[in-house]
Amino acid sequence: MATYDKGDVVRLQAEFVDGTTGEYSDPSEVTIKHKDPSANTATLTLSGGEVTKSSTGIYTVDLTLDEVGTWYWHAEGTVSPAAAGERSLEVRTTQF
Repeated sequence: MATYDKGDVVRLQAEFVDGTTGEYSDPSEVTIKHKDPSANTATLTLSGGEVTKSSTGIYTVDLTLDEVGTWYWHAEGTVSPAAAGERSLEVRTTQF
């Protein structure tokens, strides 16, 4: 699990690969959800303008880590078959 400092901005990156060809592929919709250590959640979408397409099959969201603890994030894409994945990161207390 990656560790960051409170106040860091991290880029969450979701990658979508065609299971048959092994090549990057664009879903018709991308959703990235995140949950902070206080269990507040947010849902960000490509169609809503919160998720950015970097290149074919690669989508990102910049997230400001404003709370110490474990954050979780989940990415989903509407491809055939559907794809999803979840990760976590840790925000530590700074000494200054």
